[in-house]
Amino acid sequence: MMNSTPTWVQALNIKPATYEEWLRLLPKHESLIFTCLLNHQINSEDYFSWAKEYYGLAYLNSNFFEQKPNISFWKKIEPVANWSEKMIPLHEWDGVVFVACVEPHSEVKWSFPVQYVLASAQDLTKYWQALQKKQDSTATPPDLELPPVPTDEPAGLNLEKLEKLNAPQSEDFMEALAKKVNGNKTPADFNAPDNLNWSPDNGDSSVAAPDGMAPEGMVMAPVPAAPEVITPDITVAAEMKNTQDKINTPSVSASSDPYSALIHEMKNYFTGVLILSAQNETVVPVAWDDAYTPKKGEENKSWDLNSPSALRISARTKQPYLGHIVSTPMNKEFFAAFGYNEFPKKVLIQPVLSDDYLTHLIIATVDESRKNHQTLHEGKIISEKMLELGHIKKVA
Repeated sequence: MMNSTPTWVQALNIKPATYEEWLRLLPKHESLIFTCLLNHQINSEDYFSWAKEYYGLAYLNSNFFEQKPNISFWKKIEPVANWSEKMIPLHEWDGVVFVACVEPHSEVKWSFPVQYVLASAQDLTKYWQALQKKQDSTATPPDLELPPVPTDEPAGLNLEKLEKLNAPQSEDFMEALAKKVNGNKTPADFNAPDNLNWSPDNGDSSVAAPDGMAPEGMVMAPVPAAPEVITPDITVAAEMKNTQDKINTPSVSASSDPYSALIHEMKNYFTGVLILSAQNETVVPVAWDDAYTPKKGEENKSWDLNSPSALRISARTKQPYLGHIVSTPMNKEFFAAFGYNEFPKKVLIQPVLSDDYLTHLIIATVDESRKNHQTLHEGKIISEKMLELGHIKKVA
C-alpha cells in the first residue's frame, strides 16, 4: 500500500474505494497512474489538463511520436539509467536531456539538467516498443564507454559522461518538438541550450533560452497567450533595484543568524540570495542579503504557492528552476516586494527537501556568464548544507 494518496486522486475526484481497488490489483513495481491511463481507467484529457497546470509542464501531441526514434542518441544514453515506457529520454540538447513521462519523477536525483515533458501512456508505450524494435534491428552495437548504473533506481547520468553524447547542434529536433506540442500557437521558452526549463501554464514561469537560441514555434497548453519574458540588459543586481522604502538592514537579515554563514558562502556563487521557509503551501522570508532586502511591511509576509509563479513550479516539481522569470501577477508582486522594478536577468530557485518534504526555497540571482550545469551543482550543494543545519527539519 502507498503511504499517501497521490494528488491526482483528489484532483480527478476518484472515490477512495476505487483508488484502493486499483491499488489492490496493481502489479508489483508498476506505476498506478501510468497503468490507469494506459487502461483508460482515467480520462486522459482530464488528467493531462490537470497535470499541465499542476506541474507546469508541456504536453506532447501524438503526432510527435510518429517520427522515428533517435537510435544513435539512444545507444549512448541507454546504459546509464533504467529507462522504460514510463520514462523515455527523447533527445539531448547542449547538456539538457528531454524526458517524456506521464508525471515527473521527483524521487530521481539527476546529476545533470533534465526537462520533463508530458505524454500519453499509449504514445509512450508505442514509442518504447518502436525504440526497442529499432535497436534490435540495427547491426551497430551500442557504445560501451558508459558503465551501467545500479538497477535499483534510475540514478541519472554522470555529467562528464553526458558531455560525450555529442548533442546535435542543429535545431531539427527542437523545431519538430515545437511544432508538435499540444496547445495554442503562441511561442514560449521551451529551450534546449544548457538550461532547465519548467514550461509555463496558466501563467507559470518558464526558463528562457540564453543567447536568443530558443527555437520558434514552441507552444504550451492551455495558455491563451504566452506572457512576455522581460529580458533587460544585464546589470549589477543593486542597480536594477528600487532603493526607495527599503529597510536599513545589514547585508544579511537580522533574523538570519543560523543562515549567516550559508549566505556568506552563497555570495561566492550568486549576486543575490533570499531564503524562504516553506510550510502548508506558503513560503515566508527568513534570511536575505542586501540584494533582496524586503520593503517595509514585507519582511514577514507569507506568499501563497497556489498562485502561478516560478516559486510554485519549483515547489510542486521539487526540482530546481533556472532561467528567466515570466511576467505573472505573483512574480511581479513577489520581486517588487524585494525591490526589483524589473525581474533579475537570471534566477535559480533551489528547493530544499527533507525526506521529500519541502522545507525551504532558495532564491539566488545568477551571473549570466556562469554555466548552467555549474550553477545547478552549486545550488544542490547549498541545499545539502542547509539540511545539515540543526534547525532544518520537517514541520508536522
